[in-house]
Amino acid sequence: MSVLWDSLEKFEVTYVKRCKVKKKKKVDLMKVVRTHIFCGQLCKNCEYGCDKETELCTGKCNPGWDGPTCSRRNVALGQRTTQSSVYTELGFSFVSRLAVDGRTGHMFFNKPYTCSHTETNPQPAFWTVTLDGEYSVYRFRIYNRNDVNCSLCYRRLNGFTLSVGSSSQNYKDCYHDTTTAQSGPGNIITKTCVNGPIFGNTVKIMITNSEALTLCEVQIFAFSTCEESHEVSLLQVN
Repeated sequence: MSVLWDSLEKFEVTYVKRCKVKKKKKVDLMKVVRTHIFCGQLCKNCEYGCDKETELCTGKCNPGWDGPTCSRRNVALGQRTTQSSVYTELGFSFVSRLAVDGRTGHMFFNKPYTCSHTETNPQPAFWTVTLDGEYSVYRFRIYNRNDVNCSLCYRRLNGFTLSVGSSSQNYKDCYHDTTTAQSGPGNIITKTCVNGPIFGNTVKIMITNSEALTLCEVQIFAFSTCEESHEVSLLQVN
């Protein structure tokens, strides 16, 4: 344990020097690790607006990346998906993979089609994505539907639940909607897991009503391997 603390003390000194922190009092190592500020790699995925002093990205992250340091990847992009049923119209099937194709357009009938859509069913509709590994999922972003042909379709997401699971554990709720925050056409819903990150490789979105589930894009953000390893090491001390 003393060896690990010695390593953390050295990390603290390095952090203070490289990030130019004004050390008026002892740095809270847990806070440093949990906010994921590791100066050596902060600008790697920053498209523009990298602060040369702190190396934080004050502009825009590259596509598929998120967070103040642009070090949190959208791990759902292009991954394997399923949904409870498939809606077909105009000879086109609105399959589950359309929700992770990287296109964030809200207009449901605009081509190329980019939203997934289930059938209406008495049983709650659901959508899942299987990630390419196990991650500490902490945040998500959903691009909701918006189109003139169905002026109230965006309300179907009201009351949704997003949960995270794996082969070794049951699903745990990351976020359950209890508001009407989704009641706005084309809304972008960005939320953080209420009780902290959840480790798993499968993400599930479910609605509790009998409506169809439409998702124009789903982004799932997780801690990077570097960030996670530092946090796990520190938690093992406590």
